[in-house]
Amino acid sequence: MNDAESAVLLNLVRGLPPRAARALAGHAGSPSQVFHLSAGEMVRAAGISMEKAGEVLSAPTALARELDEEMALAQSSGAEIVTLNHPLYPGILLESSDPPPVLYCKGRLELLGRPSVAVVGTRRATDYGLAAAEAFSKELAAAGVTVVSGLAAGIDSAAHRAALDGPGGTLAVLGGGLARVYPRENVRLAEKIGERGLLVSEFSMSRGPERHHFPRRNRIIAGLSLGVLVAEAPEISGAMITARLAAEEGREVFALPGPYRS
Repeated sequence: MNDAESAVLLNLVRGLPPRAARALAGHAGSPSQVFHLSAGEMVRAAGISMEKAGEVLSAPTALARELDEEMALAQSSGAEIVTLNHPLYPGILLESSDPPPVLYCKGRLELLGRPSVAVVGTRRATDYGLAAAEAFSKELAAAGVTVVSGLAAGIDSAAHRAALDGPGGTLAVLGGGLARVYPRENVRLAEKIGERGLLVSEFSMSRGPERHHFPRRNRIIAGLSLGVLVAEAPEISGAMITARLAAEEGREVFALPGPYRS
């Protein structure tokens, strides 16, 4: 296996956190060398259990078929697999505290290197919130800034649609695999983004969305962006998690507390 395949294989090991996968690859020297480590070395290098180390060591055999299917599905879907040492891996994300070892990308890969701002907010948006998200996203994209969001209903969808045809375009970070778009109502929007923008996920191609995926998605949104604009959101929400993560990364955080034209 080459390094890209090895990184994908590590990504297929259920319950292996991105930090642990990075720690293992860093200790071994490369993803492909991870499988030559002993279980004890894995435990010491990545802080994982002996049981999980055993799962990693058995992965080349136990997950061989799943890896073949994963690589084939990515290729047939037109997805590019971007690993940490890939020349297109975004530098701004690499500087974040928890960069994903693998990114599945479909669409305009050059958007990974463009200046970007996240526009996020509630799924239950008001007409005002939707209009604000559309207005700011359209202006950002027109100025050549890529608009990043999470493909959720409400504010996210409005931001993606408004930015889609601007010079900056839009980048959607998914909470599941590229072959399992969620919510289903956004399948057509995701197709458009895959054609004219960029779809990104750290999850394997067919992995369905799970509750704990969305905070992980939010850290990628924050990590990819120079700043985060909260268009409209309740105090307890995924959008506010994204804003907090962005602040912790030293990125700019913006909010619209009321009618922005007043």
